[in-house]
Amino acid sequence: MTLLRAISAAFVLALIAACDVMPADSFRDPGTPISATTRFDPAAFSGRWSIEAAFANDALAAPKGTLDFAYDPLRQRITHGGKTYTIPRPGVLAPNDPNAAKLVVMWVDADFRTAAIGTSDGTFGAIINRGAAISNDRLKAATEILEFYGWDTSKLIEVKT
Repeated sequence: MTLLRAISAAFVLALIAACDVMPADSFRDPGTPISATTRFDPAAFSGRWSIEAAFANDALAAPKGTLDFAYDPLRQRITHGGKTYTIPRPGVLAPNDPNAAKLVVMWVDADFRTAAIGTSDGTFGAIINRGAAISNDRLKAATEILEFYGWDTSKLIEVKT
């Protein structure tokens, strides 16, 4: 009977070890699946986006500024911040660095003015916008999408420019 318990315990530990471990600084529930929008179009996504809200442990830590994405249709990749991402499926940006988390575009409005993005490990998430100030309805929609995918929206800080 003890051998059976030892084998069972080893099996359970192996299952736990095989699971993806979310970093301690993750802002999302690792048990909630995350998905990318099928509406994603890399050419339409290219360009400058302003961070309107981001996840942070305190308001001073919320990232501010802009994100610039450049699409290379010949190589089917996107560059951002000196990093190169391939696009294995719509809305998923896989970094060339195998140790870095995938960037997921979970939602984008029909006109590519507002998007909800985040890393698959939950260490970065933001609502980004282009052009004029973000509308309340788009901000609400992006926040609801983040919540749906397991993000702790109580830690979402609106960025004041």
